[in-house]
Amino acid sequence: MIIDDEEIIRNSLKAYLNSSGYEVAAAADSANAFKLIADFDPEILLLDLYFEEGLNGIEMLKIVKSMKPDLKVVMVTGFGEKKEIEEECFRLGAVRFLYKPLGGIDTKKQLDAV
Repeated sequence: MIIDDEEIIRNSLKAYLNSSGYEVAAAADSANAFKLIADFDPEILLLDLYFEEGLNGIEMLKIVKSMKPDLKVVMVTGFGEKKEIEEECFRLGAVRFLYKPLGGIDTKKQLDAV
């Protein structure tokens, strides 16, 4: 599952993952994401770190892990992050931290390893 507020990134990543054999659902914001997580019951969640509106990725990570503690959450960002932010995400239960742009063989390898 993908949660990213940037439509072009969300749609292109969904198309890439579908073509790589993954079944993918996607949401643009926290309001839709929590319902979709409950309904879709994903194995892996790709969660953007920053959103224009609403909760940020760290706030969403806390809620998601309280809802589904065993869900594998991969944090995604297009920005160079400080080590402290990555460490906080891992402390809160994220299993990986990936940088945009995503797609291609490296992304598939990273997700297959989760």
